[in-house]
Amino acid sequence: EFAPIAADIAAALEPEPGPIMIVGHTDNVKPRKSSPFKSNFDLSIARAKAVAAMMAPRFSKPSRITVDGKGEDEPIADNATPEGR
Repeated sequence: EFAPIAADIAAALEPEPGPIMIVGHTDNVKPRKSSPFKSNFDLSIARAKAVAAMMAPRFSKPSRITVDGKGEDEPIADNATPEGR
């Protein structure tokens, strides 16, 4: 369901010069032991890579894209409630 949004973002960024950084974030709930991710940092990197993979084919120079992960260290919403997480 995010693919159309990623396409719109890529279309808006394609004519703009310079690098494109995609940053992943997570909440502060630790991944379950059964998770393929050992930490929230690993999960945030995987999220950023997934978005980059969706967007890269839409750029004439996909090498402009870099990824970063913030894990739980820089939340974009309040983690005090389930809605914020």
